[in-house]
This record gives sequence, C-alpha cells and structure tokens, in this order.
Amino acid sequence: MATVVDDCLLFCEVDHTNCNKLKNVLDHFCAISGQFINYHKSVLTFSRNASNVHKQTVVGIFHIMHSNLLGKSLACPNFQGNPVRLTFHETISKAT
Repeated sequence: MATVVDDCLLFCEVDHTNCNKLKNVLDHFCAISGQFINYHKSVLTFSRNASNVHKQTVVGIFHIMHSNLLGKSLACPNFQGNPVRLTFHETISKAT
C-alpha cells in the first residue's frame, strides 16, 4: 500500500497492525510539528496481492479514498506495479 501525503510516498504491509502503527506515527508527527495531513487530497493504492477485506480495513483506518492511480507525485508519472529506473528519471535529473 502506498499513501501519498504532500508529495511523500509511504509504504507498509496491508494489515491492521502495520497500518495502525503508520497512522499513529502520522498522528504523532502532526501533533508535534503542528502540520496537518490533507486526507481529502491523499490517496491509498494497493498491490494486486491485497484482498478486498484488507483494502476495506485500511481505508477504515486512514479514512482516505482508494484509487488505482497515484496521480503525479514527486514529479513522477503514474505507475502501477514495479517502477523502472526511467520512472524516476525526471526527479533524479532535477536533484542533480
């Protein structure tokens, strides 16, 4: 599962324990930084291996909409599956 949060991609296993830990980390970050995550602009996407039950559980934990597309994040084009080096070429060229 990937979570896009203001140009950040966060990954974790799709299970109740790991997702609750990630949610707690994000909540703690918000509490100490004073910043907030705009959950209306955030998107959850899942690997092909995630069951519908797991997807529903995770959506319930984060209260973020599920989409099969990530949109454009970190100047990277949309990708599904395993990205290849070319996927991140634009980002790498901007950083160097």
